[in-house]
Amino acid sequence: MALAQPTPYSHQAFYINLEQRGVRKVNLRLADGRVLEKLLGEVGIEVSGVKATATPIVFGEEDVYLLGSVTMEQLELAPDPIQKRLNPVEALLMPF
Repeated sequence: MALAQPTPYSHQAFYINLEQRGVRKVNLRLADGRVLEKLLGEVGIEVSGVKATATPIVFGEEDVYLLGSVTMEQLELAPDPIQKRLNPVEALLMPF
């Protein structure tokens, strides 16, 4: 496991297993409309002592660390933009 660099929500360091490789290429649209092709894989991650064994990871730019919505949902975390931290939330189980 490797210690990722601090994030904007930083004092909560997170750990990811970087030994994994990408399993396929995906096209990702950026907010400015550009489309980039990146490798997609799965890794184990731990944030503030909470672990997820397989969460999606996009292999992108070095020193850029973003937690996506899938990962935050798996870890039962939500961003607090005012306090700039991740807060635990209750998981929801909704029938269709």
